[in-house]
This record gives sequence, C-alpha cells and structure tokens, in this order.
Amino acid sequence: MREPNLMTADELQLLKDAELFGDGEVIELSPEGAASDDRSQSPYRFNAKQVERARAMGIALEATLPEVYEPYHDVRGEAMLVPSVICQLDVLGTGAMTEARAQENVQITRRALQAAQDWGKRLPESVIARWFTDNAVIASAAAEPYEDLAITGVLLTAASMQLELTFDGLFSRGGIAVGDAYADETFVYGDAVVAAHELEDRVAHYPRIVIDGAAHEQLRTAALGDIVESLVAIDHDGLAFVSYLGQVLDDFDDEEESTEMLRDHRDQVAERLAEHAGNTRLSAKYGWVADYHDRFCRRHFGHMPDLLLDAADGSVLRDFAR
Repeated sequence: MREPNLMTADELQLLKDAELFGDGEVIELSPEGAASDDRSQSPYRFNAKQVERARAMGIALEATLPEVYEPYHDVRGEAMLVPSVICQLDVLGTGAMTEARAQENVQITRRALQAAQDWGKRLPESVIARWFTDNAVIASAAAEPYEDLAITGVLLTAASMQLELTFDGLFSRGGIAVGDAYADETFVYGDAVVAAHELEDRVAHYPRIVIDGAAHEQLRTAALGDIVESLVAIDHDGLAFVSYLGQVLDDFDDEEESTEMLRDHRDQVAERLAEHAGNTRLSAKYGWVADYHDRFCRRHFGHMPDLLLDAADGSVLRDFAR
C-alpha cells in the first residue's frame, strides 16, 4: 500500500479538474509524487474537506492538525485566540422592509455571501465569511504562513461583498479591526470582533466600512499593494474606508463593462435617494453614497459626466498613502 499524500500526475489532474484547489494555487508533484505549492516551494497543506473529496475519488490523502493550516486551533485541536483581521458588516434598511422585499433579501444576501466566499477561495489564506440576520462577519487569522496576506484577504472579501449588495439596492456599513480573535464556520469571538462592531455601530455612520488605526498601518505594508491602493481611500473626515468601487478598476480591463457597473450603481443610489426623500436620517446616509459615487467617477472617469449624480460637494477622494 502506497504512502498517503503521494499521487500520480493523472490523479493530480483529476483533483484539479474537480476544482479541489484555489484559482491562484499552482500545485506540482515531486519525483516521488508529493504535492507542493509552487509559490512557497513547500509541501501542500491539504485541509479536511479536500481530503474527504479526494478519498471519494479513490485518491489516498490524509490531514493532521500539525500539517494543515488551522490557525485557530492548537495541535490538540483546541480552539485558541490568535492575531486576526475582522470585518463586521451591517446591511442598512432591512428593518423597514416589506415581507416581499425581505423574502427577496434572502436571495440577495446569499449571493453576496457566495461572492465573498469565492474571493476567499482565490487567496492562499483562510478567509471566513458568515451571515447572521442582516450582519456579516469576515475573518482571517494573521498567523504564519499567511500573516502578510490576511489584511488584504479581508479587504478584498469585504469590498466584493459590499459591491455585490449594491447591485441589488442594498448598502452596508462596517468596520475592519485587528486583534485577538477566534473564528470558525459557526462561531466568532474576541476583542477584534468587539472592536469591528464598535466601528460599525459608533464610527462609520454612513454606508462605508471604516478601517481602524492598527489595520490602517498593516495595509501600508500589505501584500498586493496595487489592489490595496485601489480599494482604500481617505474620506473627508480623515477616516480610511473601503473604496469598493475600486473593483471596477481591478477586475475589468474593458471600460464599457466598468462603466456599465458604475451606471448600475448610480441608478441604485438614485432610487434609494428618491425612496427616502422624506427621511432626513436615511437621506443623509444615501447622500454620502451619492457623494462617494461622484467623487470616484470624477477621479477615474472624468471624461464621462453621464456617470454622475451631481451630488459631490467639491471634496476629492483622497488616495491611501503607503
């Protein structure tokens, strides 16, 4: 009987065809048949779900806690707090929804969560994204070997989720904080979770995800710097926040596709402004989104005035300085 975790080239191709690996992972075999990660030049770390799927295909793999990326558990499998990046996100306006709109919202939030999880699969570290009622928590352990990518992973996932929601007319606010935490598929706990919630509840005010000082500093040296710079901006009050519209710059080379997304965003904002015209509190919140939309479009698509809502107050969207 051969040693577990050794395989043939044909078996590795079967695993790739079954989408067992993330989009960004480059897996190769040693002459002995051991899988390795070409980027880190280290043995590939199989997780429990990958092992289960491979075994169902007749390919012998195994995973033990010391070998698998399990940042929130010690070698005995006991839960532990570790340095983490946490994002708390709250969807606005769900309390006032009609029953029909609430039913539709179930599908919308499911799609947003799936988009966030898809982002996580593209990254080498584990990004956990979970909904509860009208809130979401996104978590990533800032532990070896992926501590430099944790803050970037949460930023990408939060921006993806926030943008996905806007296309269905839902806007959200939140906070990103760093500190000790524990997270799995059913439970999140720790000081970083509390800090992210306080940012969402007491600081954000508008439909934006604000970034605390410690997370801000981590972003200055984070991996994938070009992406960070496009997805973080400094607001008129000096707070760093997730500039989710920056994804149209990163994801699409086709200007027509990018501008179509911005038109959709513009129209959704206009609908919310009209819907809440008689509500001073909500008008102020959606007014901020309109201002953000116009500042972003003037900055990056100034040659296309039809994208504008003409809501900007004249302030500029300030760059995130690394």
